[in-house]
Amino acid sequence: MPDATRRTGVAELYWRGIGEAVGASDDLLAQMQSDFWDEYCGVANEELLEYLRGLRETVGLAILSNSGDGAREEEERRFGFSDLFDPICYSHEIGVTKPDRDAFRIALTHMDASPNDVLFIDNVGENTDAAAELGVRAHLHVDTKTTIRAIELFLDESDVDYLR
Repeated sequence: MPDATRRTGVAELYWRGIGEAVGASDDLLAQMQSDFWDEYCGVANEELLEYLRGLRETVGLAILSNSGDGAREEEERRFGFSDLFDPICYSHEIGVTKPDRDAFRIALTHMDASPNDVLFIDNVGENTDAAAELGVRAHLHVDTKTTIRAIELFLDESDVDYLR
């Protein structure tokens, strides 16, 4: 089966392989896909998204996500991320996953930003550690209140072009 986390255009082949492996009918496979995307996408953190919407005109907001082929379409349909984040760097589109340093380098290039211009937020410690090793300020997300406070501290302390 193709690595759908680092390749784009392979979702159909990937799901067909799963269907064949478990002997799923077309209807069952469609339900499996639907269930997968429901679980994968989860529920948006509306409190955090609302806070970020308030920053839209003053800071650059980007996504660097380990993902699977099809994630962009599903997340856009559900959450409209492209209205808030630019760039959106999905692993299946850039060909590398976090915590590989190249994922961060690619995102920084897409953002036209230096490591010290960025606050990277993730819920996986290995990823925040990798970002910090590159000189990116990193925050491990454990709850919305603490993350918003980390953003506010970063903005108070920063004077960088990417934020303007």
